[in-house]
Amino acid sequence: MIEGTNSLDNFQLQRGIRRLDTRVNEFLQENPTIEIVAIKQSSATSGSSDDLGSITTVSIFYNEGENNL
Repeated sequence: MIEGTNSLDNFQLQRGIRRLDTRVNEFLQENPTIEIVAIKQSSATSGSSDDLGSITTVSIFYNEGENNL
C-alpha cells in the first residue's frame, strides 16, 4: 500500500516529497519480476472548505516467486 497525494506545493517538492504517481512507478521499476494481480485506488477527503485535505491510497496486489523471473 502506498499513500500520498498528486498535488504537492513548491514547499513540499523542495523538501523531496515525491508525488504518489512517482512513488508507484518507483515501486514497479524496483520490482520488475512481480506478477501484478490487481491495483486498487481509494481516496478520502476531510476538513472544511477553508482547510480541505485529501489522501489517496494505492494498493498493489502481486505474486512474487521463482516463476515470475
